[in-house]
Amino acid sequence: MVILSPLITRLYGPDAFGSLRVFTSVAAVLIPLAGMGYAEAIVLPRTARQARLLGTISVLSALAFSALLLFSIALFRLSLAAYLGFNASPFFLLLLPLVVLCAVFEKTGSQGLIRNRSFRLISGIAIIQALLTGVAKVGAGFIYASVQTLLWIYIGGHFLHALLLQGANRTGTLREIEGACPVKKEEPNGLFQQRAVDLMREYRDFPIYRMPQQFLSAVSANLPVIILGAYFGSATAGFYGLALTVLMLPVTVISRAFSQVLLSKLTSLAHQGQRLLPFMVKTTTVLGALGLVAFTPVWLLGPQIFAFAFGQEWYMAGTLGRWIAVPVFFQFVNPPTVQSLALTNSNRYLFAWSVLSTVVKIVVLLIAGVIFQSGVIAVAAYSTVAALAYLVRIAGAMKRANDPTRLRFA
Repeated sequence: MVILSPLITRLYGPDAFGSLRVFTSVAAVLIPLAGMGYAEAIVLPRTARQARLLGTISVLSALAFSALLLFSIALFRLSLAAYLGFNASPFFLLLLPLVVLCAVFEKTGSQGLIRNRSFRLISGIAIIQALLTGVAKVGAGFIYASVQTLLWIYIGGHFLHALLLQGANRTGTLREIEGACPVKKEEPNGLFQQRAVDLMREYRDFPIYRMPQQFLSAVSANLPVIILGAYFGSATAGFYGLALTVLMLPVTVISRAFSQVLLSKLTSLAHQGQRLLPFMVKTTTVLGALGLVAFTPVWLLGPQIFAFAFGQEWYMAGTLGRWIAVPVFFQFVNPPTVQSLALTNSNRYLFAWSVLSTVVKIVVLLIAGVIFQSGVIAVAAYSTVAALAYLVRIAGAMKRANDPTRLRFA
């Protein structure tokens, strides 16, 4: 994807990327609501039966949410497209429920593979999906470079990723964690339903706190694209979107992959009643050193790098990228702390942090945009507040991890 990006940006342009980014931002905001947060808990139960049941609950919830979403969009599609500034093709809004449903299948599939520690499979699937979608963008761009082309490829990429992850999950069984009870293959319906209710009650902090927290995080990360598009045009949204996409590459390629291993390791430590803080400090330090290597060139020469790599018309993306790189750096080093919060019964804390930080960031973005009428100043203000918010979350998570009585499995 890194190799193909300079060619893709020259084929399409800021306006097409801006419209695509508005669509993907709306999808990203909706996705956390679909599965009620239960997919996040698949890696936690001791027994494979409970893990599979959490996956089933997530999928059933997503099906109901997607059906309701489709009905709502069908009624208000045109007015919704006008409100969002999504003028490329209102028809594509009808495909949002499919994207949301695919994302939940992706999540349950990836969490099952994380539980099984099948990290090679996760990596292989990610590489296949990235290669196919990247080649499709280039090939289709030579034929018909438009936002509609980008949208079809984006939707197809989600469908392919979900299919591959679910297919990989079906090739094996979910791992039993040490100390688990034997699993019966067949259960009466009534018993199955009762266990589903019991499991939903046991992990109720995920829909109550983790799901809203993820929703607010998605709002915080994606609403700037919609606001910038509405205030300063789709090109500015495209500049912001490209800068964020490029700068998130280290987070996606290194930090999130590292995060999958961390979740498995931290869960094992929690099951054994061990302290999480020493491991978290060590891994955060390693990620911090890697992050400095990745982001320092952008802080120093962002505009020149973007203009050289993606074309002169993307110079402004590098200017915005200098500011965006500040909170993205803290997001890069964040996985050890954020993964620990589910294990230290801190979903309520994470939810409170998300509410406060999201409100402050969006208010600052709106005020800066209105007062200064400058996309650069608006992004700079937003990025500064976002970086401070990540620092607060990292410090709070480490403090909680140092208290062994907070461990979910203590």
